[in-house]
Amino acid sequence: MLTYLFVVVSIITALASPVAPRDHTVFPKVRAAMKYHGILFSSRDELTKKCWFVRDGKRCRLFTEAFLKNYNKGDAAMLRHKGEQNVRKN
Repeated sequence: MLTYLFVVVSIITALASPVAPRDHTVFPKVRAAMKYHGILFSSRDELTKKCWFVRDGKRCRLFTEAFLKNYNKGDAAMLRHKGEQNVRKN
């Protein structure tokens, strides 16, 4: 009886163990978009592969047309990040 109890507890403990966190590397384009929108957190929908953030309770796109226009134009003031000359490197 004690053996069965041990097995059940072991299985429950294994299932409740947290999964190792994924690598949360922030790419330069994402960092520039977050700075453009003035946000600190964004998310990526794994199904549609689109990035978004929440503002005033609404889900907003991270890569808006206005951001992409400035980013593709190479607006250095928008892309500059602490200590970096230019975040965008292709």
